[in-house]
Amino acid sequence: NKSDVFDTFVKWKALVENETGLKLKCLRSDNGGEYCSNEFDDYCSKNEICRKKTVPGTPQQNGVSERMNRTIMEHARSMRLHAGLPLSFWVEAVSTTVYLINRGPSSALDGGIPEEAWYGKKVDYSFLRVFGCEVFVHIDKDDRTKLEAKSEKCTFIGYGGDDFGYKCWSIKDKKIIRSRDVVFNEKVMYKQQLQENKEESKKEYAVVEDLPDGKVTHESVQEPTQQEPQTPILRSGEPESFDEAMQVDARKKWEQAMDEEHKSLIEDQTWDLVKLPEGKRALQNKWVYRVKEEEGGKKRYKARLVVKGFAQKKGIDFDEIFSPVVKMTSIRTILGIVAAEDLHLEQLDVKTAFLHGDLEEELYMQQPEGYEVKGKEEM
Repeated sequence: NKSDVFDTFVKWKALVENETGLKLKCLRSDNGGEYCSNEFDDYCSKNEICRKKTVPGTPQQNGVSERMNRTIMEHARSMRLHAGLPLSFWVEAVSTTVYLINRGPSSALDGGIPEEAWYGKKVDYSFLRVFGCEVFVHIDKDDRTKLEAKSEKCTFIGYGGDDFGYKCWSIKDKKIIRSRDVVFNEKVMYKQQLQENKEESKKEYAVVEDLPDGKVTHESVQEPTQQEPQTPILRSGEPESFDEAMQVDARKKWEQAMDEEHKSLIEDQTWDLVKLPEGKRALQNKWVYRVKEEEGGKKRYKARLVVKGFAQKKGIDFDEIFSPVVKMTSIRTILGIVAAEDLHLEQLDVKTAFLHGDLEEELYMQQPEGYEVKGKEEM
């Protein structure tokens, strides 16, 4: 609230003068009413603080503060929306943003860290967590019975500030809990927690009705049907095999997906058709089908051709099993640097990326099902 500005300024002045041993000499602000009260002017005059106010309607005269305010609000908005937290948590989002900015590189300090420059010691980043993620807060044994849960599921909404530990929002009790004894699950955000709670509350349980009083005769019992469904019943609409994909209603879409995959493999010169040498064996393969949800609820049908790798033998078909996949910690580090330096980030996707590497081993594989070359089926 703007009415709290003066009291907050007095507390802040006492804090910074106590920590630095220096006296505040100048205060630069706009002409907002919260800065122009008689109380504010008298306090600054009494404490020999020079006042510098910008001309009304010229925020550019206080550009540093205006730009920082914009940066803070943009970051806070992004974090809150990413977590799915309601607007009422904007204060926590802003506080967390300021906390992180003070611990990130600053161009005003030539890449230095404000927190380190202020306190003169290295910043510990090991305790930083994703804003709005799921967190389990330990419940002291004195606050629970032996049969009750030892932790409570909450949402991480910030750091302790003057207190050590984390600020956690109890969805059940609608209150803030401060604790150090916590376990984080940074893969689940607040919006997903709400969805899980809704699904739990909507679970319906079948009610067994009273059994009929009448006797069941042989004539009233129908024989089970022997007729099989014309179209296989698929879980999640994803075929388990090539034969299933060719029998479902979405057959044309699966054929198109396989055509695209096969075309990419041919263009990348993934294999050559050869006769199987004597003493060698050809590995089997299979089609894997997936339906992916894109933006706007549109479904994308994707087919991948995979080798049945479990039939490979180490030392014959392969030597190494390491897959050079980037870790999420590396991605988050890069994104953090981009955000801190206000850089532009570009993203791209490489189709069939693994096939761009050079294969050192000599492998033989059967032709893909449905794409055997006529006259060369034995190759």
